[in-house]
Amino acid sequence: MVRPPEHAIFTGMFEVRPGHLIRVRRKGPTKHRYGALEAKEHIDSPDRTILTV
Repeated sequence: MVRPPEHAIFTGMFEVRPGHLIRVRRKGPTKHRYGALEAKEHIDSPDRTILTV
């Protein structure tokens, strides 16, 4: 069974996705995205990659 993103196994519960945080205040919870990975083509040779890591 595939679950939709952010849903948990219990009713009313949700998972926090990678790169997000939940801030809870008196007005209620808010979700914020603080990071994301960007996919780019890797054009360096293996030797160049080893030197830059």
